[in-house]
Amino acid sequence: MPSSKMEEFLRNSSDFEISDSIFCWLCEKYGDSHSADWTNVSHRVVDQIWLASGDLDNGGFCYWLQRKQSPNNFDYKYTMEAFELIGLTEMAKAFKELLSYYPNGVVPEDHNLRLELYEKIPENIRENIDRIASKQNKKIEKPLADFIRVNASDFDSLLEK
Repeated sequence: MPSSKMEEFLRNSSDFEISDSIFCWLCEKYGDSHSADWTNVSHRVVDQIWLASGDLDNGGFCYWLQRKQSPNNFDYKYTMEAFELIGLTEMAKAFKELLSYYPNGVVPEDHNLRLELYEKIPENIRENIDRIASKQNKKIEKPLADFIRVNASDFDSLLEK
């Protein structure tokens, strides 16, 4: 059971406020490392989705690949799994398709090589993947907030300031 403080926060907040606040509190707790190797799966899911959503909004997968530098997530499986977990399977498929163009489905740690390989993906495919992601990105707030509501007790510690 979540704390009464968490229940009140969830009851009085919009889907956006829930998602954004939890993400910001995670950043306060863990720093801006956005490390996907957290043992708390709920924390990892919110971090990966909200971070990817912002990056995709700002410039599609190219921007996401430029900014994504967590050394624990270069296979990006945590990000795909997070979208699957909240029910955005089309977004997870877009990630999977993008990764299929990388050797063994693994994005290299080397920033320049990562972008060089991205540029080799045919433009029409990159545009299609970005189109899917853009459409799906508009649907993130409700399923992410619902995920947080269902797993509210996992986030109680974030309210202890």
